Amino acid sequence: MVEKGLMIPCDNQPVVSYNYFIKRDVIDSNWLNDVLRVYDEFIDVSGAEGKTPWLNFEKKASHSNKEDFTSKDQKTGITYRHHETRKHLIGYTIANPRKKVFNDEKKFQLHYDWEEMIKGKFESFYLDGLKRFRHKYEIHRIMSMDKNIEETRLASASDVRIVGSIDSYYPNGKKKTVVTYIDRLIAVKAEEDVERKVTKIVRNGVKSEYYKTGKLFSRGNFSLKGIEGKLEYFSPKGVVIKVENYKSGVLNGKVTEYYISGTIKSKGVYKNGQKIGDLVEFDEDGNKINVAE
Repeated sequence: MVEKGLMIPCDNQPVVSYNYFIKRDVIDSNWLNDVLRVYDEFIDVSGAEGKTPWLNFEKKASHSNKEDFTSKDQKTGITYRHHETRKHLIGYTIANPRKKVFNDEKKFQLHYDWEEMIKGKFESFYLDGLKRFRHKYEIHRIMSMDKNIEETRLASASDVRIVGSIDSYYPNGKKKTVVTYIDRLIAVKAEEDVERKVTKIVRNGVKSEYYKTGKLFSRGNFSLKGIEGKLEYFSPKGVVIKVENYKSGVLNGKVTEYYISGTIKSKGVYKNGQKIGDLVEFDEDGNKINVAE
């Protein structure tokens, strides 16, 4: 914020909600909810000293900080640890082409840029100390604000990119789930708008699940709407035993099961989650043995 012409870091405006990471242990449709607390106001352009007319005021600044938090509360059955670093690059220009006094909010125009890099890691643990859950993330946010002459409200735009990985573990220490993801959110607020409006949300990721032995059980891609494309299932020995196809989280396309030998066990077709036609089953020699409606 700007106070009497000086840049004051907005540390009292938390950007990441701790509750979000503490409670999260799954990927779902609410992935972006409460990840970022994006505010409409980052600077205060009132309160200048004196009545001297001015023309332009420009400022650039950077600010970095890190935070560590470790819980000691055993009530939930787990403990957790959160480490985060943040770096802000801030630049703005306040122009007064009509040479009115600084505190005349109708007679200046403003352009403001805020670039933010956040890196963090949230971990939770079982009571015996073994890791239960880990979320590593990087958040890159670019935000701009503009105010024209005669306007009292700001127009703003925010572009957020989140890259992360999520690992969960069985009580025996073996991997349970591994998720890698990239999220992007774009939000815009025009001068006449009351709130910022989300204009684009995109998610791409890969989710892998494992047996308690640590061997791969399934792997597939996902988007905001759910599983996308091919979802493969594996035997404990790493052989593909089933392949499903999805569109926006719903079964669409071929579904095929395999014997350990690799020959087809059954095959069918789905559309919008509904089976189309018959499910055909085969023996290990490839002979058709059953046709089910």
